[in-house]
Amino acid sequence: MYISELIINGYRNCGEKSRLSFNAGLNILVGENASGKSTIIDALRMILRDPEQPYISEDDFYKSFIGNVQKRNIQIDVTLRDLSQEEKVTFLSWCNAEFDAELHMEVESKPNPKGYFKKSIWGGKSKASAFEEDTFDFINVIYLPALRNAEEKLTNGRKSRLALLLKHQYKNEARQNELVTAFNDFNKSVIIKIISSMRLQKHGEILTQLWKSLWEMCLVRV
Repeated sequence: MYISELIINGYRNCGEKSRLSFNAGLNILVGENASGKSTIIDALRMILRDPEQPYISEDDFYKSFIGNVQKRNIQIDVTLRDLSQEEKVTFLSWCNAEFDAELHMEVESKPNPKGYFKKSIWGGKSKASAFEEDTFDFINVIYLPALRNAEEKLTNGRKSRLALLLKHQYKNEARQNELVTAFNDFNKSVIIKIISSMRLQKHGEILTQLWKSLWEMCLVRV
C-alpha cells in the first residue's frame, strides 16, 4: 500500500484544487522556498493524524494577496493504492469499488468558542458512510524535521523521532535482530577504517623520517 494521490484545496497557498501523484517507494519534493513543499507535507501529516502536527490556525486558510479572496473551508483528500488482501480487510470502510482506500478531511473556517476549527474526516466515497477511528492505528506517521531541527528531534529519549521510526519499522524480534546485526557490522567497518588510517599514518611518519635521514646523509657527503 502506498499514497498514490493527494488533493489539496484551500490550505495555505493552495487557492485552487491542487492534485499531486506519487509513486510507490521513495518520492522527492524539489522546489524553491515558499513554493508549497511544506504545505504538501503538513497536509499529509494532518489527514493521516501525525500526533505532533500543530492545530489548524486561521492563517492556514488560503488568502489571496490581491482582492481579499479567502477560502471558507480546507479540503484534503488522499488515495491509497496497491492494498494487500489483509489491508483490504483492514481498510474496508475506506475502500471504493476498485479497493483503493480513500480518506477525506474538511475543516470549516469558523472556530468554536474555544478557538478550535471543526474537522470532519471520512473514508470511502460517501461522507455518510461508516467510519472506524481504530483504522488509524494501522497507519504510522513519522515526521523527521528539517535539518536545522534534526539534531534536537533525533536525540535519544522517549519522544525521539528516530526511536519512533525504528520502533514501527522493526516490530518483531527477527527484524530487531536484523537491525542489531546491521549496526554491529557498521561499527566494525568503522573500526577497521580507523585502524587502517592509523596504520597508514604510522607508515607515513616512518617514510618521512627515512627520507629526512637519507637527505641528511646526502648533505654530509657533499
